[in-house]
Amino acid sequence: MAHEWQKNGTYFNQYCDYNKEPYQNYLARNLSPSINFSFEEVEINGKRVVALLIPPATEISTSFRETRFIRIGSSKK
Repeated sequence: MAHEWQKNGTYFNQYCDYNKEPYQNYLARNLSPSINFSFEEVEINGKRVVALLIPPATEISTSFRETRFIRIGSSKK
């Protein structure tokens, strides 16, 4: 079902609450360093798609809940 979104789009709502906290606040609180992320909604073939946009790290890799992620080319390390 990894490609289910291609048939149905998404029902994801970036304005919802997560554990009684606005989802975007939850993300901001758990991302380090503090970054200016955003969501982009588009429609592709009549289906709604939501993307989380995170700018590239410049000095220190971005972490989520204290786990750091680094992207080299098209692979995540």
